[in-house]
Amino acid sequence: MGRKGTIIVICLFFCVLEICNNVEAKTPGQKEWTILYYYNADNNMWRKFYQIIEQLKHLEISDNINVVVQQDGPLVGDGMRRCLKHSAAGEDLGVVYEQGVEYDMGTETTLAAFVKWGLDNFPAKRTILVVNGHGAGIVNFSTVGSFLNSPVNSLASSIDDTSGSYFSDKKLRKELKQVLGNRKLDLFVYNSCYMGGIEVVHELSQIAEYAVASEDHIILVKGNMSQREEVNKGIGIPVHLLPTFIDNDLEVSTEEVAKFLVKEYERSYNSFTSTVEQLQYTLAAYDLSKTSKVSFLYNEMIEEFNQLSSIDPTHYSNFYREFLSLPKLQVIGYLDLGFVAKAVYNSSSLNSAADLIKYLYSGDFIIDKTIINSENNLAGISIFIPYDFYFYLDKNLTDGINEYFDISWISNSHKS
Repeated sequence: MGRKGTIIVICLFFCVLEICNNVEAKTPGQKEWTILYYYNADNNMWRKFYQIIEQLKHLEISDNINVVVQQDGPLVGDGMRRCLKHSAAGEDLGVVYEQGVEYDMGTETTLAAFVKWGLDNFPAKRTILVVNGHGAGIVNFSTVGSFLNSPVNSLASSIDDTSGSYFSDKKLRKELKQVLGNRKLDLFVYNSCYMGGIEVVHELSQIAEYAVASEDHIILVKGNMSQREEVNKGIGIPVHLLPTFIDNDLEVSTEEVAKFLVKEYERSYNSFTSTVEQLQYTLAAYDLSKTSKVSFLYNEMIEEFNQLSSIDPTHYSNFYREFLSLPKLQVIGYLDLGFVAKAVYNSSSLNSAADLIKYLYSGDFIIDKTIINSENNLAGISIFIPYDFYFYLDKNLTDGINEYFDISWISNSHKS
């Protein structure tokens, strides 16, 4: 081949290379964003969840995003999968894909199947998963429902009253990991109470880039649920605002989307004044890529504290006094992780405890938070302390505790 031919081949090669670099690897029909809403309304909150879905149904949604819903209510066969879309003129352009189905919304396989279906049929550059349902953290208090005046047999997340099932966050992580493969969700929103714990976040860090959750409870209603004027004031995390916010700026970062939910939550609830509303409630956004550093700092603190206390046991008794004085969250056994670290520091003066405290409040891991109706400067993430649970239950070991010790956060941390 002559010199001229060689130059042409080289030019063609670099032209093809440039084209390949400029063409995004995306599935045909891929949009900028897909928002997957998983509404478990098969419980006593069905009216509220249905109301939020109605708000979503009437949003103007452009062709740049997908808004997909799987819902199931308290009646048998009232489950539905659909894509929501309305024109600027209010024309309903949505599509129903399944209806008259009874989903078991409390099983991880049901959620995983929905996510897979959503990813396969509504591909996008970035994906948000919103899980709506009851929640109470990582632990299944399977034997203490009557003690906590709960009508259900468990306080784990996404309780389905028809089947009695609920999520195990360890199983949830495994199921979604299998569906997602090497990719991660861009944002996981837990619109459920008490899911903002280090144990939950540790599981989510393997399947998502960012998360939004509360270490405390999320008030969905104000007063009597049957009174429309009361119900309208309690919306939980304002996840129904996501489509409009994202549609207005498709290039917005996932971090800013997470912070938007925290800011809107604070705006919605901070003006409440009645007795019911004076309860403490919180919301935080987490950069899940920083979870491993929190785990490292926590383990370092506990290891050094145990070593110090083995030499001088008074550090244990000092910590115990500090521990008893900590403000408790609403569910037995949950404490703010920042406060636990402060209790360790106050009883030991360890630099490792100070390092953990500094990091939790740095804004690097917990990128935004709001603490409403409380003077306590909570870090924004909880930890479950089994001793507190034993104390209230006369130290009766339950299946829930066994389940707790089996989760990956504990297996990778210092149990003591």
